Amino acid sequence: MEPMSVEALAKQCSATWPAINAARAKTREKIDLVKKELIKLDDPQVSVVVMGSVARGEVTEGSDFDWMLLIDGASDPEHFTLAGAIAEALEKIGIKKPGPTETFGKLVSVRRQNLLDKSAIDLREDLAHLG
Repeated sequence: MEPMSVEALAKQCSATWPAINAARAKTREKIDLVKKELIKLDDPQVSVVVMGSVARGEVTEGSDFDWMLLIDGASDPEHFTLAGAIAEALEKIGIKKPGPTETFGKLVSVRRQNLLDKSAIDLREDLAHLG
């Protein structure tokens, strides 16, 4: 059985959840802002992948921005420089840094198909799954 989206459940129950709708709108707003800023740093060999509340469409005022730079192939020093430029660009537009564990906001070199799942979204992809 496929999991039901919150939007489908709301429709089935004839319910509205203003907090969820607000979080979805805030998520779209934040992703649009980030995409507009990061387009300047576009590199066909990499993707900025977001996780956590952003990927789930649950952004609130207190949400951080969990991201990683996904490299398609071998990494090189220029990718490290790009990751730093991305972090600076996000900070410049007021995006909250990832939490203190520093799990995110780092350079990661893996095969794309092994990493992306339903808990992460590539900022290049369509965000239709957010409703």
